[in-house]
Amino acid sequence: MSQEDFYNFSDLLKNVFVKKQKDSSGRRFLWHDCKWLKYTKQQGIIYYKKTLKKNDQFYEINFNRRGRPGAINLKQRYSDTVPIAEEKKQHLLELLPLVPVIYRRFYENLKTKAAADNDPDLETFDADNE
Repeated sequence: MSQEDFYNFSDLLKNVFVKKQKDSSGRRFLWHDCKWLKYTKQQGIIYYKKTLKKNDQFYEINFNRRGRPGAINLKQRYSDTVPIAEEKKQHLLELLPLVPVIYRRFYENLKTKAAADNDPDLETFDADNE
């Protein structure tokens, strides 16, 4: 995928679609209960199942706003390449001997940002204090 393939879909919930709590039959709708999604050409309508059983019926949920539908204009998510942390780039560069030569330039030319990742799942290891 290229940089141009990423779009910002958040504007759709502000203009065209609305986040629904109930499906077309009045049943409570929660995304985490959906096991099977079926999309058709009908814009804004999704069919879903809460099980993976073939014989169970699909329920319909309509995300369209009432009234005249607005125009859908998707904007690109990023205007420039997304930089990674300097530390992450250094770790990737350490793996370059394992990467085929034709791909190495990509990793060498990655843009970086000064701030480190704030991922709470990552723990820093300090060998001096161990």
